[in-house]
Amino acid sequence: MNATSLFEEWHIRPATPSDASAVLNLIASQLTADFQGVTFTAADLAVRWQQLNLKTETWLALRADGTAVAYLDLTDNRTMPMLFLAAAADTGVGVHLLQLAEASITHDGSLIAQISDKNQTLQHVYTHAGYERGLTFSTMEIVMTCPPPEPHWPAGMVVRPYNPEKDTYATYIADEAASQDKGYHAPLSFAGWCDRMGLDRPGFDPSWWYLAWAGDEVAAVCLCFYSEVSKAGWIDHLGVRRPYRRQGLGKALLRHSFAHFYQGGFKKVMLNVDSASLTNAPRLYESVGMQTVQAYHIYRKTV
Repeated sequence: MNATSLFEEWHIRPATPSDASAVLNLIASQLTADFQGVTFTAADLAVRWQQLNLKTETWLALRADGTAVAYLDLTDNRTMPMLFLAAAADTGVGVHLLQLAEASITHDGSLIAQISDKNQTLQHVYTHAGYERGLTFSTMEIVMTCPPPEPHWPAGMVVRPYNPEKDTYATYIADEAASQDKGYHAPLSFAGWCDRMGLDRPGFDPSWWYLAWAGDEVAAVCLCFYSEVSKAGWIDHLGVRRPYRRQGLGKALLRHSFAHFYQGGFKKVMLNVDSASLTNAPRLYESVGMQTVQAYHIYRKTV
């Protein structure tokens, strides 16, 4: 279907607050189908839209009768186009929304999408729009029915919560150093790392970040958050610097994090891990009781 016929069949415009119900239905339906146990509420959409410029970072496709058939927004500093379709038959308009989003970007760089391996339709759409499939990640989880085992810390290791007043740069250095062995890692500047970790975004809670110190050096980090969408605690970054590996530090930090989530009333903890991890991270997570529940693929396009 060419662009002319698309414009004849669909009306495409930015989303507005009055579209919230229609957009919510599109997002919630797709997330429920793609990711087991994930819910998406009106409150979640409100938070999402607070972080976007609706006029320049959203696209909504409507039929002549006003029915919403596709929605796309550009998140994560306009680098992640997230597309939601009402039906598999709407692939043409999906490709067109991706093209519109791409045309709106004025900087060079990469666009990245995360697509459930269950969603063959979206995989087809992004491929048709020029995206290339890269790494596959597994989503793992644990649902705790009782307090987790006590962590066993290597000798001399001191663990304390991250202090945003004085620990940010040390956390950055440790996280970047520990990430060198991740096959997908791209080095970040301090400013880029702060932006990636969302330190200035609404809802950032430093109390879920834990640092393991060896003297005056951060030996390992476990950077977590709680997600209202998945109703789960998330291990965002777990990293142990090379000199401190093979001492049980990663397992201890995981159990330390699990205990804090459990004490807060959050029994489910999740994470994403490269299924081809160079450090065999999935085996570590399995050792603390986590299981793989789903997978998704990374699609990337350079603009």
